[in-house]
Amino acid sequence: MNKDAFKFFGMLASVPAFFLTVILFICAVSTIPTGYVGIPVLFGKVQEGYLESGFHLLNPFSRVVKLDLRTQKADEVGNIPSKEMLTLTLKTSVNWRLDKSKAGDIYNTVGVDYFDKLVDPHIRSSIREITSDYNASQFFSASRNEISGKIKASLDRTLTERGIIIESVMLKEVSPPESLRKAIELKQAQQQEAEAMKFRLQREKLEADRKKIEAQGIQTFQEIVKKGIDHNLLAWKGIEATETLAKSKNAKVIIIGNKDTGSLPLILPSN
Repeated sequence: MNKDAFKFFGMLASVPAFFLTVILFICAVSTIPTGYVGIPVLFGKVQEGYLESGFHLLNPFSRVVKLDLRTQKADEVGNIPSKEMLTLTLKTSVNWRLDKSKAGDIYNTVGVDYFDKLVDPHIRSSIREITSDYNASQFFSASRNEISGKIKASLDRTLTERGIIIESVMLKEVSPPESLRKAIELKQAQQQEAEAMKFRLQREKLEADRKKIEAQGIQTFQEIVKKGIDHNLLAWKGIEATETLAKSKNAKVIIIGNKDTGSLPLILPSN
């Protein structure tokens, strides 16, 4: 076989090697998107550590499981028992995320469906456990913040060590049974009526006080005027009025004095 034949077969042999190298390189490359963590798995065994977001070169025979690290929301709606054994409908919203340092343990022990197997059951259990210690009326008062805080504390105790971080728990909606709803509405109506009655009584009292002060003022004025008026003042005022009328151009008859001593003149029209 000549040299050209050897060269030709050598080229044919190098082609598969080239493509094999390209395939192995592609398999060894892994890109982790922002907000995710990569868990390397080689021959079915979870490897130690985790991969941050970015570009990575790995063993070409390994695969990477990508888990979401971003905050996620779980909305739970269900019937819960109160302390007095009333059934309430409660809507709860829980914000949670995966602890990347324990992402490998989560995948190794639970799998990718860790929410359905781990997170959701503990949320439901903690809600029912905590809410059963409170009366139904407390869900409609400032105690709501206390209830949500205790639910979060319960979830922290059970989920943090497993690799789930609970960020917040919010009680969004509470629907009481019909009997309790009517009782609450009646109580609110009675409270509003009591406040309205209190306002009306205060207004009437203020009006009564105003009238009393006005009457006292009139009485005081009359007493002052009464003290300042006597017989001599009236006689003098009568003389002044008689003099003014006498000087007027109107025809009149003036009779000075009568049977009552000290009485004023009588002024009669001329006709």
